[in-house]
Amino acid sequence: GAYISVVYYAYDAHIMSVMSDAIGKHDRADHYRKLENRVKKHFRSVYCDENGDLKKEHDSQTCYLLALTHGLLLAKNRAKAIKRLKTKIIENGHHLSTGFIGTSIICEVLSEIGETDLAYSLLTQKEMPSWLYSVTKGATTIWERWDSFTDERGFVVYGVDSSFNHYSYGAFEEWMYRHVAGIMPTDDNPGFSHPVLCPEPDMRKESDLLPGQEKIHWIKCRFDSPSGMIEADWSTENGFDYMVTTPVPSTVILPRVTSSDTFTINGTKHSYSEFPEGRKGSVVIEVAPGTYCFQE
Repeated sequence: GAYISVVYYAYDAHIMSVMSDAIGKHDRADHYRKLENRVKKHFRSVYCDENGDLKKEHDSQTCYLLALTHGLLLAKNRAKAIKRLKTKIIENGHHLSTGFIGTSIICEVLSEIGETDLAYSLLTQKEMPSWLYSVTKGATTIWERWDSFTDERGFVVYGVDSSFNHYSYGAFEEWMYRHVAGIMPTDDNPGFSHPVLCPEPDMRKESDLLPGQEKIHWIKCRFDSPSGMIEADWSTENGFDYMVTTPVPSTVILPRVTSSDTFTINGTKHSYSEFPEGRKGSVVIEVAPGTYCFQE
């Protein structure tokens, strides 16, 4: 509807400003930045209340996701929006209530606001609606609808046949590459010419797991980037092991998964205090092209 149109109008203006700067057309970039600000101001005047919070009629997972990821709320209103988004997910039984647009960004936004644990709870949810519900029914592809098949009703038809090979809900896979495996590009180094490798392993405690869920203890990832194949694997089965192969210089942001003050790089012992500190106790390590095994 109109809400989504206004959101993407602001986003389009933002993209145009970035692209204009990239090709040296700074006057056009300034034009689009001003347009983006006007659209954001319009958004707040129409869809927010007198306090700057989303109005009750926009109290949905998708509305909060879009407002947060595109910076449409004032800074003073973000914390309340984040809290409300978390509440909407938890009160819904840790289930999605999103369509194509919201589903593609929900895990990404949760990680951006520091709620990767909640993203993992959505990922490992097996009850409908969820990504794994269809897997429990034997699916090997992404369905068009969460309930394209149910035990109670069988194959569900909504006026037209539902597709059982429909990628839209699978768009969240970007989050798995960017946050689970930790393979990220940067604006200053396009084409993964100097990627950031910053994994976010499943750190949920056993007491945090929902009934029927299991913690993810390892992953293996391969990404054929424009700069060459990047490999990133990790395991938390015995401390924390992060194995990466990069064809280009890279920045590794290594999380602190255990209470140890030391770790090894390709068997050589190091102290965390040797390296610049990142967020949440992580350390920042610059590496040359090659293969590295980080063990904690």
